[in-house]
Amino acid sequence: MISNKYKQLAQDAVDTEKCAKCKRPFDPADTRFDGQARSGEKPFCRGCVDICQGTEIADHWCPVDAWLTGSER
Repeated sequence: MISNKYKQLAQDAVDTEKCAKCKRPFDPADTRFDGQARSGEKPFCRGCVDICQGTEIADHWCPVDAWLTGSER
């Protein structure tokens, strides 16, 4: 279940048309796996999601992880 905080993150991303993590504007034309297009319905760009999910750091925790798990840890 996604908390109200994360619902607000998603709404802010829609309102500002910027990634909630890197704050860069979404670019719908940049559909590379690590591009600036929005990643599905997430409030993050594909680049931030790729970096998060591609890390091998054991204790990595970022806004993308919090969004995906619905937990602040």
